[in-house]
Amino acid sequence: MRYDKWAKLDMMRYAFDTLSGKNGILHWGDQAKGVPATPIRPIPEKDITIASWLVQEQAFVSTESTYTFEFGSRSPLASPILNNFVLGDNDVVGVYGMILEYGIGPNTNNREYITSGVTPDDNSLYNGQLFLQFENRQTTELVKSRAFRNEESYYDDAGFIFLNPVQIVTGRLGTFEIEIRLPSITGLTITADSFISMQLEVALGRASG
Repeated sequence: MRYDKWAKLDMMRYAFDTLSGKNGILHWGDQAKGVPATPIRPIPEKDITIASWLVQEQAFVSTESTYTFEFGSRSPLASPILNNFVLGDNDVVGVYGMILEYGIGPNTNNREYITSGVTPDDNSLYNGQLFLQFENRQTTELVKSRAFRNEESYYDDAGFIFLNPVQIVTGRLGTFEIEIRLPSITGLTITADSFISMQLEVALGRASG
């Protein structure tokens, strides 16, 4: 899916301004679910990096039809086979976009990332639904996974969709969970060494003090 570059820049600016406090007081929590809304100290502009990414990966196999990706400081760390990037305890992010990529290769140092499968069976990844849970709120359907599929993986922002409004996630307490639910893929032949790479594009604030 293609986006006007100015729309992307507007979302990046909004996320940046949200972390820096220009869009009002930041809060973590959900009072409706009994989680107190705790003010978050605005992040100085010099401590905000944009664009940055949080990444969680899992092996894509025909024996699993549900994949859950949790983003926070307690998420699985990077390893030779998982190209994960985890939020630090003292960090806070403004999430404004998501990317779902298909990875092929046994290790992070030789894995290729594209926005469609290698074979028709691999493309079963793009026949499911994504469900999002932010903090303790009720899980809601967010988008069809086919929205991320694009055969033209070579251009910028292939496989990217906006997430609006910007969601604030804190490292120590925050959770942001995305679940991919596929129809049964038992019996399909998924290419060996296939991985699902779920990525959040964010403004990253390094909290100090």
